Parts: sequence; C-alpha cells; structure tokens
Amino acid sequence: MGRHYAGILGPLAALLLMARGLASGGGLQSIILSACGAMMIFATIGYLTGQLADYLVSQSVRSQLDQAITSLESEKQTENSKR
Repeated sequence: MGRHYAGILGPLAALLLMARGLASGGGLQSIILSACGAMMIFATIGYLTGQLADYLVSQSVRSQLDQAITSLESEKQTENSKR
C-alpha cells in the first residue's frame, strides 16, 4: 500500500508546484527543482503513511481472526464437555 500512496502523493505534489510556479511566472529551473524536491518529500510521506496503514489493517484483521478462532475453540470445548 505504501508504494501506491507514494505513487499518488509524489507526482501530485510535483504537478501542483509546477502549476503554481507557471502561474506565478517563476523560472523554469527553479520550478523543476522545487517540484522534484516536493515529489521526493511527499513520496516519502506517502510511502510511510501507506506502510503504516497496511500494518494497522493487517494487525486489526489478525486480531479479529484470532478472537474468532479462540471463540470457536471455546465453543467446541464447551460442547465436548457437555457430552
């Protein structure tokens, strides 16, 4: 998921800075330099955010699955003890 977020946020930041630079009439070299810097920074932020989201979702699903398995095992033990 981190690669997806990085692939979205990085180019989006670069595009926005390019549009802002062109609208304000800045020099091409400074526009491209700032756009590349923003792309690197926001791609990194996107990657870290995506990795964190992936981790949190995986842990949540794993926790719910463990609870369901524990619940089913306790129900089976209760049924077996009643027999």
